[in-house]
Amino acid sequence: MATEVFKDAKVWLAQYELTSYLNELAITHGVDVGDDTAMGDTTRSSMPGLETLDLSLQGFFDVADNAQDEIIRTRVATQNIPMSLGIQTGLENTRAYFFQGGISGYDKGGAVGVLAPFTLKGYASAGQKIINGLILEDGVTPRTGAGSGTQRLVGTVSATQKIYAVLHVLAFTGFTSVVIKVQSDTTGFPSAADKITFTTVTGLTSQYATPVAGPDTDTYWRVNWDVTGTGSISFVVAIGIK
Repeated sequence: MATEVFKDAKVWLAQYELTSYLNELAITHGVDVGDDTAMGDTTRSSMPGLETLDLSLQGFFDVADNAQDEIIRTRVATQNIPMSLGIQTGLENTRAYFFQGGISGYDKGGAVGVLAPFTLKGYASAGQKIINGLILEDGVTPRTGAGSGTQRLVGTVSATQKIYAVLHVLAFTGFTSVVIKVQSDTTGFPSAADKITFTTVTGLTSQYATPVAGPDTDTYWRVNWDVTGTGSISFVVAIGIK
């Protein structure tokens, strides 16, 4: 058993990292339960229905240009925002939850004398499931040329599963364009196969890739990037199988 101390989690919303503004986050992942008790039953019976997802973020209000308030309030009532939660450290090869979602509530303000707080309420949109995945690129090291990330043992994709991936471009300067891919292979990557190719990046952006159906017998996965021009890019990629 490895107990986690909840202190270094990271949160990415669209092309922004909100971590430095936050002091609390919570994910409520559940299911609607329907009563299917019928004549002849002697005990009430229930059946699971659709999955549900609610997100709550709390932190400190910042009204500066391009800071927390502008990032959030301009996206209220916007659907299909890529959201990722690095629930351990947010670093490469640690766990993350990600999904496409919306902001259902944004509250700010408090009692006199306190550090001004805010609360964000979010939900999954477009019928998307929450994905429990792995961070392949954490955005900590700026990339200044073409390259590939470290191979990670993620596992195979069964015939009833799909591979999911999310991208958050946090910083971008100089390059004409960058093509970012998720690749798979056996260990050592003797013949890497492109499995997900994100739309070509030309600036700050975020993307939730179209899931790719299995089966896929490759067990190792990595991120690859190819650049045009001279510059620097920092980005986060997480993948998951569900």
